Amino acid sequence: MQEHYHVIPDLTVLGKIIGGGFPMAAYGGPGEIMDLIAPAGNVYQAGTLSGNPVAVAAGARALEMLNMPGFYEQYLVNTGVLEKELLLLQAKYPVSVNSLNGMFSLFFSKSKPTNYQEVRDTDVSLFPDFYNKLLAGGIYFSPGYFETNFISAAHSGDDFEKTLDVLNTTLKSLYK
Repeated sequence: MQEHYHVIPDLTVLGKIIGGGFPMAAYGGPGEIMDLIAPAGNVYQAGTLSGNPVAVAAGARALEMLNMPGFYEQYLVNTGVLEKELLLLQAKYPVSVNSLNGMFSLFFSKSKPTNYQEVRDTDVSLFPDFYNKLLAGGIYFSPGYFETNFISAAHSGDDFEKTLDVLNTTLKSLYK
C-alpha cells in the first residue's frame, strides 16, 4: 500500500504476513528512529514470539516465493480476472464491489461506499444469509460484513469460476 499510494511512513509495521501466516511481526524505519531501540537506544522492545524459529522459517520461505521472478505480475493477472468478474455482478444485482490488488469487499448497495457510515447504510441484514449460502457452496468469505476478502496466489481459474458460480447463485436467491 505504501508503494501504491506513494506513502513514506515514519515506521512500517508488518503483522502475520511476515511469518507466512504464523504469529510473528516486524517493524522498521529510518535509522534515526530505529537507533532509539535497544541496545542502541533507550526504548526496550521484546515479544513472546520474537525470533520464533518456525515463524521465521515460514516467513523466509514466503519471502522467497514472493521474490520469484514474475510472481506479482502473475498474481495481478489472476486477481484482475476475478475482480473484473466481480464488477460485472454490479450490473446484475444491487451490489457494489471495492477492490484493489487482490483485496475485495462486496456490499449490498448499488452505490459504492467510501467510508464506515456509508457501509453501515448498506443492507447489512442480507449478510448472514449471503455468508451461509456461500459457505454451503464451499466458498469461504470473510465472516464479517465489515471485513475484506483476500485472493491468494494459490487460487486458480477453477477457484475463481466456482466462486463466481456460487456468488451468482447466492445473489440470485437473495434478490428473487
